[in-house]
Amino acid sequence: MRTFRRNMLPAMFIAGLSCVSAPAAVSIRDFIPAERITAMEKVVSMRSTGTISVGGLTGDVEMVYAVPAMTYLTADLGILQFAQGFDGFFAWARDQNNQVAELTGLDLRKVVNDAFVASQSYVMDDRMPGVVEYVKDSSIGSSAYHIFFALPEGGDSLWLFISYETGRVEITREYLDELLIYTYYHDFREVEGIDVAFRVTAESSNPLLNSIITINSVEINIPVDRSLFAMATEIAIDYAFPRNVDSVVMTMNYINGFLLLEAEVIGGDSAVFILDSGAGMNVIDQSFARRIGLEVTGELPAKGVSGYEAAGITHIDSLDIGGVRLLHQKAAVFDFSNLNLRLPGKPGGILGYDFLSRFPFRIDYRRRKFTIYHPEAFRPPDSNFAISFDLYMKIPVIAAEIEGCRGEFMVDLGNALGLILHRRFTEHCNIREKLTDIKDMEHSVGGIGGTSQAYAATGHDLRFGAVEVKKVPLAVAGGDEGAFGSAELDGNIGNLLLEKFSVVLDYTSKTIYVLPEG
Repeated sequence: MRTFRRNMLPAMFIAGLSCVSAPAAVSIRDFIPAERITAMEKVVSMRSTGTISVGGLTGDVEMVYAVPAMTYLTADLGILQFAQGFDGFFAWARDQNNQVAELTGLDLRKVVNDAFVASQSYVMDDRMPGVVEYVKDSSIGSSAYHIFFALPEGGDSLWLFISYETGRVEITREYLDELLIYTYYHDFREVEGIDVAFRVTAESSNPLLNSIITINSVEINIPVDRSLFAMATEIAIDYAFPRNVDSVVMTMNYINGFLLLEAEVIGGDSAVFILDSGAGMNVIDQSFARRIGLEVTGELPAKGVSGYEAAGITHIDSLDIGGVRLLHQKAAVFDFSNLNLRLPGKPGGILGYDFLSRFPFRIDYRRRKFTIYHPEAFRPPDSNFAISFDLYMKIPVIAAEIEGCRGEFMVDLGNALGLILHRRFTEHCNIREKLTDIKDMEHSVGGIGGTSQAYAATGHDLRFGAVEVKKVPLAVAGGDEGAFGSAELDGNIGNLLLEKFSVVLDYTSKTIYVLPEG
């Protein structure tokens, strides 16, 4: 896998910091008082409760840690409740619709980083494995720090700022894909001989992602049931499939590269919805939500191809797609007015992960048919056409190769174009010199999060799975934010390329079948 992950090499320069004296090769233990290390070694479990504020929502939070590096977090933000766990090997999350899934990729590495800090493995040899190396001494304002680079096994680059004065880790620095995140630990108090930060703030260049956790209570070395950290095996069924049928076939409109399905909200209000595997949630248009009387709460970040935008949250009692009903769903609410959708009318919403992940489905572009399979009755197509995928923030990602350069590409049914390459990828692989018919695009490309300028071109050879496409039309996006600026992703495969085939997606097995039309 070719990526631009920032955990490959330690960054020996930290922008915005002024250097002070720098000792020779040192251990991180040299700067932490011995009595503090002794106290830390005695901690086998910890439970903290308090409040969390993120976006426009505030609620309760609980965090549990147990040796060697097991973590559990649950948050109740009113309209949203979610949980996340790590048993030392596997990470999982329970989302806003009570669905539990194993975390992979970027999501997994972020949890590993969090566990590395929570377990204080940067100083404990018997907890999580990883590399910890001295970088330099620096000051931020009037405070001086010893800075260490850490790379937890299975995690991402992490910088630890140890206070000259106290010997505590007071700041961490890491990337969330393309965004740099600083986490500040404040208001330290001693609990049973252990220094505990009672206030934790995370900040980035995007205020929508900032969060504040305020701790109200801490318990140390309490009994903890280890099953708390394990991923639940029971699946919450939040849908109703028509009785006595194995599948439902719907007429699908395919206009200007968009896949459109009719859906009924709350048992009466129908609208056209865009099918979009690039959406991590179902989305309702703001004006449609207002018209049908949905209550919208809060403000959370929605990541798009060109950045982040704020989205509200609403509760939907039922969403009917061809007789298949999703029940008691949380959905994002976003104003579609600023999206350049090139459709004859404004859609009522987007059918994303919360719909597509529940059922295997087939898209027949040529016949304009969309088939939803009952999960228990689904029979996979010919395995010769199968391609495994991982999930990046709930979006399918497959390996693909263009002009001999291998990368990671989203399968994005909301992409009304064909193949979109990210500028970073084309520069790394020197692809531009291999392209032909290069010209500026008349329209910018983008979606939620904004737009990006791009140029169009023709590639000679694209391969993924058993598929090989010659003379493939493509666009190269120049954005540096959102998915276009991702250090994890290299491009985006959309409908104008997939329309040459019939496509079956099964999120349960994480498999996409790209079938010849027949």
